Amino acid sequence: MYLSEPNAPPDGNQPRRPWLVLAVAGAAVVVIGNVVALAVYLKRSAPVAVVAPPPAPAPDPVQSLAVQQRDQGVEALRVGQYSLAVTKLEAAAKLDPELAQVTSLLEVARKLRDQPTDVNEAPPPPPPLPLPAPKPEAVAARTPRAPTRVRVEREPPRVNEAKSSGLLIVSTTPAKMLVQVDGQARDLTPTKLDLSVGAHRVAILDGSRVVLEREINLAPGAVVVINEVVPPEPSAAATVVAPPPSGLGADDKLNLVGLIDQPIEALAAREADRAAPAKVEPPPAIAPKSGRPKLVMYWPGANGAALRRQLGAAGLDVRLLDQSAEFGQVVQSEPADAYLASPAVLRQHGLQAALFGQGGVQSSYVAASLRADLSREQLATFTLGVVDELGKKEMPALVARIIGSAQPPKLRRVPKVEDLLPLLQFKMAEAIIVKSSDFPALKARTQQNLQVLELGGAGPALAVAFAPGARRSVVEQALRGDGPRTELRVERWVSP
Repeated sequence: MYLSEPNAPPDGNQPRRPWLVLAVAGAAVVVIGNVVALAVYLKRSAPVAVVAPPPAPAPDPVQSLAVQQRDQGVEALRVGQYSLAVTKLEAAAKLDPELAQVTSLLEVARKLRDQPTDVNEAPPPPPPLPLPAPKPEAVAARTPRAPTRVRVEREPPRVNEAKSSGLLIVSTTPAKMLVQVDGQARDLTPTKLDLSVGAHRVAILDGSRVVLEREINLAPGAVVVINEVVPPEPSAAATVVAPPPSGLGADDKLNLVGLIDQPIEALAAREADRAAPAKVEPPPAIAPKSGRPKLVMYWPGANGAALRRQLGAAGLDVRLLDQSAEFGQVVQSEPADAYLASPAVLRQHGLQAALFGQGGVQSSYVAASLRADLSREQLATFTLGVVDELGKKEMPALVARIIGSAQPPKLRRVPKVEDLLPLLQFKMAEAIIVKSSDFPALKARTQQNLQVLELGGAGPALAVAFAPGARRSVVEQALRGDGPRTELRVERWVSP
């Protein structure tokens, strides 16, 4: 007898098992997931077709050779072999006329090559003398020595100097102009200068006239070429004055009616104006109405820091200038109570001196030269370097009076006292004329053996002019102090 399950269905069928269906469905999902993952993996791992870049164009052998010749020419310029530099640069120009800087470099190299021999490249050193052959007896007498251990110290690696500096090449037409780098006179054009890497300020001067100023930035091993054509200094514009009516008609016949119609007073006034010397217009600026009294000083070659402090403590606003052209611009454009300069400079700018410095150092001058034949007679034939106090028109007459010459000499004008020494160094002037008060500081700047000639005095060194409405009493009281008089080398101030 068999017992039946109590929960069995009455019809005798077996119960369904739902867990079996779930297991089959889960297995199917796993299989499908694996198939998808395999497909993705195979797709990602398939080799990617790499498109090769187009081949670089082959370098032009002619251009490469031109660049090589140019670089060799620059290196020859750097070491002073100007003839070799010309040869290399000419070859580069023939191979590639459009090559960068090759034309300018070639022009400068030719100018350097064609300079006089004293500044051209140095001759090659003589070959070393051959050593005499050792005698056979001495060779036979030599006995081998035991090898000794020698300690060799490694030298520090040498820095390539050509790559730690840059090359500046300057050329001008005309030549023989002064090149300044960062405010220091370096050489006359044409020239080549090895400069440190970085920014530099280059200036070219034609006498006292700055014809070019440029900022350059040198990279290691770089070459900068400045090739400048300098126009001549413009002369003062000629003033065309229409002549007074002469009484001649269009047919060149005397027009008595035209003469009769003109009043006698008008004719006389016109003749007086024509005979009178030209007048210098006074400055339009007047004294400022507010603030501290302002004093503008033209005092070249002096260090005015102490004087500026002393006058400032006395209640003045001081502006110190060391260039005559800048002083003239300030006189015409900036209101001031008083102007201090030499009497000649004040006259040139239409200012009437009202206070004169006496005693102490007067306006005496000395001549200095590297030549042994320095004399008053020779000065009239020399090219003289001077500080440009009065401009191109007035300076020759002033220098002629100083040296006692009937004819004005040839001058090289510079803006500052310290610019006089390069004129002698680069043989741009045979002698320089400088104030006695400025000469000791100038001589201390050089080791050269200067020949000195005393030229005597030429009147008061300093004078003061006052503008209309100036606060004169404050300015005079400040200038009469012991400290300012000592700095200005003036014993007393007197009025005419």
